[in-house]
Amino acid sequence: MLRRVIRSLAVLSCAGTCAALGTGPAAAGTPTHLAVSCTGSTATSVSATGVTVKGSATCTGPVNASLATTYTVAGVRATVTTVVPLVSGATQVNVTVPVVGVSAACSVLTNVATGATIATSCSV
Repeated sequence: MLRRVIRSLAVLSCAGTCAALGTGPAAAGTPTHLAVSCTGSTATSVSATGVTVKGSATCTGPVNASLATTYTVAGVRATVTTVVPLVSGATQVNVTVPVVGVSAACSVLTNVATGATIATSCSV
């Protein structure tokens, strides 16, 4: 019985302290981080063996990026998505999608955490 009372007081004490600080119990003691921002550029090219996306991205911190490569083969469009881990600072991007018969391709590199577009490019 005494254990229940002590446990209830501890929970209420934490809830009251967290409410006074404007945070929830799960966030108590958790540092807040600013969103990582990135800038970059890519070039998308088509060859007989696939689509290649090369470029670089510079970020304010480590973040995962999503590289969506859309290509057309015989009039049919398809998209392949690749996760590209980006470090704080500059990261080289070099991804090849093996596919034959591509007539055109475009790519979009997106910050997964924020949804912001980092770079886009299309083959000419």
